[in-house]
Amino acid sequence: MDIYEKILDDHHNIRDTIEELMETDNSQIEKRMRMLKELERLLVSHTNSEEQTLYQVLSETNDKEARAQVRKSRKEHDQANEKLETLKNTSMDSDLFLKNLEDFKEIIEAHFDEEEDEIFDFAKELLSKEDEHLIEEELEDMEEDTWNRPYI
Repeated sequence: MDIYEKILDDHHNIRDTIEELMETDNSQIEKRMRMLKELERLLVSHTNSEEQTLYQVLSETNDKEARAQVRKSRKEHDQANEKLETLKNTSMDSDLFLKNLEDFKEIIEAHFDEEEDEIFDFAKELLSKEDEHLIEEELEDMEEDTWNRPYI
């Protein structure tokens, strides 16, 4: 698996978790709590490792557009995290839960679509195959570390 497949796989897993969570109803509190924790873990693992690897390397290039896109993508990560916090603070048996989940979904999917187009294009243009391979290994190591840590 290369770096782009790895990121796409993360995006797919996050999207699937959101969809499964959206299929729940107000009577499925325990399932919502469990799935929301899973969603948070997936998102935090993905965004942290991505920012510390791919985004970091792209932000150190001489390409102004790539650096600007990385700044924008980091802000989008922050927005997604804020929406996730709102969702976590919403009563699980409230109709507002699904509304807030929909808001989160819109933000994260727009970010993923843009990232898969813009960031991938910059990376493919600016990074060597060796750089891509090293970043992919770092991504996997960081995410593995995250998954092996106890999560509360």
